[in-house]
Amino acid sequence: MSEANLNMSPEALLAGIEAIARAIGRNCQMEVYVAMARAEARSMPPAIDESVLRDQFATAALPAIISAAFAGSIGAKGDAPVTEEIMTSQAYEFADAMLAARGAA
Repeated sequence: MSEANLNMSPEALLAGIEAIARAIGRNCQMEVYVAMARAEARSMPPAIDESVLRDQFATAALPAIISAAFAGSIGAKGDAPVTEEIMTSQAYEFADAMLAARGAA
Protein backbone atom coordinates (compact mmCIF):
# COMPACT_ATOMS: atom_id res chain seq x y z
CA MET A 1 0.00 0.00 0.00
CA SER A 2 1.31 3.45 -0.88
CA GLU A 3 1.96 6.15 1.65
CA ALA A 4 -0.82 8.76 2.06
CA ASN A 5 -0.29 12.13 0.45
CA LEU A 6 -0.92 14.64 3.23
CA ASN A 7 -0.56 17.61 0.89
CA MET A 8 -3.70 16.86 -1.13
CA SER A 9 -6.08 19.69 -1.91
CA PRO A 10 -9.54 19.48 -0.32
CA GLU A 11 -11.01 18.88 -3.81
CA ALA A 12 -8.62 16.00 -4.47
CA LEU A 13 -9.33 14.51 -1.06
CA LEU A 14 -13.10 14.73 -1.60
CA ALA A 15 -12.72 13.16 -5.07
CA GLY A 16 -10.77 10.31 -3.53
CA ILE A 17 -13.39 9.77 -0.83
CA GLU A 18 -16.17 9.78 -3.44
CA ALA A 19 -14.25 7.27 -5.60
CA ILE A 20 -13.88 4.95 -2.61
CA ALA A 21 -17.56 5.38 -1.76
CA ARG A 22 -18.61 4.49 -5.33
CA ALA A 23 -16.32 1.47 -5.25
CA ILE A 24 -18.07 0.11 -2.18
CA GLY A 25 -21.52 1.07 -3.44
CA ARG A 26 -22.25 4.03 -1.17
CA ASN A 27 -23.07 7.67 -1.73
CA CYS A 28 -20.54 9.48 0.41
CA GLN A 29 -21.61 13.05 -0.38
CA MET A 30 -24.59 13.02 1.99
CA GLU A 31 -22.45 11.54 4.75
CA VAL A 32 -19.90 14.32 4.24
CA TYR A 33 -22.64 16.96 4.56
CA VAL A 34 -23.98 15.29 7.70
CA ALA A 35 -20.46 15.19 9.20
CA MET A 36 -19.97 18.88 8.34
CA ALA A 37 -23.32 19.78 9.95
CA ARG A 38 -22.39 17.84 13.09
CA ALA A 39 -19.02 19.59 13.29
CA GLU A 40 -20.72 22.97 12.89
CA ALA A 41 -23.27 22.11 15.58
CA ARG A 42 -20.47 21.14 17.98
CA SER A 43 -18.75 24.48 17.36
CA MET A 44 -21.90 26.48 18.20
CA PRO A 45 -22.28 27.60 21.81
CA PRO A 46 -25.00 25.73 23.63
CA ALA A 47 -28.25 27.50 24.38
CA ILE A 48 -28.25 28.93 27.89
CA ASP A 49 -31.18 28.34 30.19
CA GLU A 50 -32.46 31.68 31.52
CA SER A 51 -32.20 30.50 35.15
CA VAL A 52 -28.53 29.62 34.56
CA LEU A 53 -27.98 33.02 32.96
CA ARG A 54 -29.66 34.69 35.98
CA ASP A 55 -27.25 32.86 38.30
CA GLN A 56 -24.29 33.91 36.15
CA PHE A 57 -25.39 37.55 36.21
CA ALA A 58 -25.88 37.45 40.00
CA THR A 59 -22.45 35.85 40.42
CA ALA A 60 -20.91 38.61 38.30
CA ALA A 61 -22.58 41.34 40.38
CA LEU A 62 -21.74 39.85 43.78
CA PRO A 63 -18.06 40.96 44.11
CA ALA A 64 -19.02 44.62 43.63
CA ILE A 65 -21.85 44.27 46.13
CA ILE A 66 -19.57 42.68 48.71
CA SER A 67 -16.95 45.36 48.13
CA ALA A 68 -19.55 48.12 48.54
CA ALA A 69 -20.86 46.48 51.72
CA PHE A 70 -17.39 46.42 53.27
CA ALA A 71 -16.81 50.02 52.18
CA GLY A 72 -20.04 51.04 53.90
CA SER A 73 -21.73 52.20 50.69
CA ILE A 74 -24.67 49.84 51.10
CA GLY A 75 -26.33 48.32 54.06
CA ALA A 76 -29.50 47.42 55.81
CA LYS A 77 -31.78 50.05 57.27
CA GLY A 78 -30.67 51.39 60.62
CA ASP A 79 -27.61 49.92 62.30
CA ALA A 80 -28.27 46.31 61.26
CA PRO A 81 -25.24 44.58 59.76
CA VAL A 82 -25.16 43.70 56.08
CA THR A 83 -25.83 39.97 55.89
CA GLU A 84 -25.17 37.40 53.20
CA GLU A 85 -28.90 37.29 52.57
CA ILE A 86 -29.01 41.03 51.88
CA MET A 87 -26.02 40.86 49.53
CA THR A 88 -27.31 37.86 47.58
CA SER A 89 -30.75 39.43 47.35
CA GLN A 90 -29.17 42.54 45.86
CA ALA A 91 -27.13 40.40 43.45
CA TYR A 92 -30.31 38.79 42.16
CA GLU A 93 -31.99 42.18 41.88
CA PHE A 94 -29.12 43.24 39.62
CA ALA A 95 -29.40 39.96 37.70
CA ASP A 96 -33.12 40.49 37.15
CA ALA A 97 -32.45 44.02 35.91
CA MET A 98 -29.78 42.70 33.52
CA LEU A 99 -32.18 40.04 32.18
CA ALA A 100 -34.84 42.70 31.68
CA ALA A 101 -32.39 44.96 29.85
CA ARG A 102 -31.24 42.02 27.73
CA GLY A 103 -34.83 41.30 26.74
CA ALA A 104 -35.41 44.92 25.82
CA ALA A 105 -32.40 45.06 23.51
